[in-house]
Amino acid sequence: MITIGSTKKTLVFDITTEGIKDKDLEFWFRLILENRSYGIKGEVQEDGKIRVVIPPVADIFPTSEILNECDVRLETVGENKYYIKAWEDKALIKIEPKANAKLETTSVDKKIEPTVSVSISEEKEEESESEEEVKKTPTSSLLDQVLHGKQ
Repeated sequence: MITIGSTKKTLVFDITTEGIKDKDLEFWFRLILENRSYGIKGEVQEDGKIRVVIPPVADIFPTSEILNECDVRLETVGENKYYIKAWEDKALIKIEPKANAKLETTSVDKKIEPTVSVSISEEKEEESESEEEVKKTPTSSLLDQVLHGKQ
């Protein structure tokens, strides 16, 4: 039994064939899960061995379908008419626990605008003649109205 899982895995098969030219052959590694087959094409190396790179299981199977094990096999296909099951076994699927988070929303603290508060208190003083003259100008009259409530 082989183990496949959360990381890429490379398998190398030493295979011998008879009755067909090697150049006419294709090699497929199959993962069979609940009557569905997922195929990964094998690569023939210079030494004649077959190299198969299995991606992480989550890249092959929908996450909801990942079980503890599946059937696996190496198929030899020749001249588009020969199909030979060269090897088969079970694969233990071992998924490493992980967590992924995606930021959905962000909030910005409300910007506080600077504010100024002023309170005025008035002390009563006796009016002098010079204050009377100042009150007669338009600006001083308005100020006097605000401060003294006079019109």
